Amino acid sequence: MWDNTVLIFSTDNGGPLKDYEDPEFLNPTRTPTVASNWPLRGGKGSDWEGGIRGAAFVHSPLLMPQVRGTENRELMGMVDWLPTVAGYLGKANIDNLTLDGYNIWSTLSQGDASPRQELLHNVVVSEHQSVYGAIRVGDWKLLQLGDIQGANVKFHVNRGLHIPPPEMNITIKSTKVQAVEGSNPYTLLFNIKQDPRELHNLAAEHPQMTSLLRDKLTEYSKFIEHHGEKTLVDPEKCTRNKTIGPWL
Repeated sequence: MWDNTVLIFSTDNGGPLKDYEDPEFLNPTRTPTVASNWPLRGGKGSDWEGGIRGAAFVHSPLLMPQVRGTENRELMGMVDWLPTVAGYLGKANIDNLTLDGYNIWSTLSQGDASPRQELLHNVVVSEHQSVYGAIRVGDWKLLQLGDIQGANVKFHVNRGLHIPPPEMNITIKSTKVQAVEGSNPYTLLFNIKQDPRELHNLAAEHPQMTSLLRDKLTEYSKFIEHHGEKTLVDPEKCTRNKTIGPWL
């Protein structure tokens, strides 16, 4: 049985931080976290890499020898598991289904390039009709935090800390990322391959890329509708029999 089995282990998000609004949060004498995503910044519930990047591994005799024991840093998302497992491994007929995911089996088993070049991490429309969230295209990631004075900015800045594990005995510091001057909503652009810790905002240096990713995020936002305190799917905009569910 094992000769024809694929074992997949995956987290759904980064580890959670706690007490991030506590004034004692930066006190180096206490341990204010229940997890450490070091060296990435942020944690569960935020759109920083420490919150959205999950660890995973695949173990199987079906993997080619050249990929066994190696790391794969190709772009993948949770929605890619369905077409990969059901379509390729399960031999299910999913050709007639409209799916958000890609079959990434050759990426995992042979080390091929991922067919995924774009990944929507999150998109929200505020009650003021501001669009914020995060999107990745190639090596570029746009993190749009909402209105400069809005609570979403404070939420993400507070959760955008670099929290080292206690055994490293490093003083906890907040590393601010400066917004593009005059921008509203608050916009951050990172080259994740070169800067996985999200320290250098490149939005001002790459305005065309910033504009491209912002437009893509806005386009995705058209498929959701704001209702009071919650952002729900607009059933009239759903292509799947007007079914209300996760916007992915």
